[in-house]
Amino acid sequence: METLEVLKEMERDEYRTGIEKIANILATIDDALKEYEIRLFYDGLGMEDVKDIKGYINTLNDLDYQIKTHIQDHISSEHDKKLRYYDEISYQKYLLRCIGSIGFCLYNILTNLKKELGLYSIKDYINENSSLLHLVSTNNHSNQAIRKISDDACMYRCQFHEERRSSMRVNNHKNRLYCYGCGADLDIFHYLSEYEGISLDDAFFLLSEINKICIPENSFKASDEIVRKYTCASALRRYEARLDSCFQRMRHKNKTFNNYLALEKIKQERETIKRIKSNEYIEVPQKKTSKSLRYINHLEEGKRIYAEL
Repeated sequence: METLEVLKEMERDEYRTGIEKIANILATIDDALKEYEIRLFYDGLGMEDVKDIKGYINTLNDLDYQIKTHIQDHISSEHDKKLRYYDEISYQKYLLRCIGSIGFCLYNILTNLKKELGLYSIKDYINENSSLLHLVSTNNHSNQAIRKISDDACMYRCQFHEERRSSMRVNNHKNRLYCYGCGADLDIFHYLSEYEGISLDDAFFLLSEINKICIPENSFKASDEIVRKYTCASALRRYEARLDSCFQRMRHKNKTFNNYLALEKIKQERETIKRIKSNEYIEVPQKKTSKSLRYINHLEEGKRIYAEL
């Protein structure tokens, strides 16, 4: 990656300190990424690498926020506003594109590393392969249009108390919701438990059956009424409409790291819809001990997909 290529052309004194700081962080993470890719190919990564990669990803998320704040501060300056606006927006887009590409590779490494080391619990796996947007869209009986989207955050009318305005914020790739009216703060399992009036254990099994994830001793069947409620044709059409709305609004945004995560989530959800329609089940992966060279192929494929967005 030529992370510093454009940054070196920026000579204006007022930006130099901020540019150098951000560029140094990106260059450091860029070097670490190359080291991880080499080690993946020759030796594979181990348990001790998980913490480092998570730390880099958190740093990239913080940088994303810092860059946006930095740009907004300069745009709000009183003099030379128009020139600074276009100059800074161009600078912002390039930096965020660098963060997105580096973050994409690190996130892919971390995800595959967790699977390789067996760090995913069954609950984590089901949560990752499920969608809170699917459940909320199915239960949105007012069929209200999405009021606002920020990355993949959708605003709905709250389903836990009576209110005329949209007050419930659903974050899709994190699978969490928060209502600004009643204060409900739920993950996908607690949402299903509260809305359907079932235990958390039953919510866990119900969610696995809805998304066609095969786990032993599941008491729910595809023919059960509560399962068919979320897998019927009308529910899936409503779910697809929400996904298309999210995708169309997000694909033209700056390629931030959160934007990338949201777009990847939508791509995964579309595959889930196909699996539900065709009634195909997937097995929960077991822990693997072998060093896997397939990660490199995943990374190269991922870079190509991200470049096309």
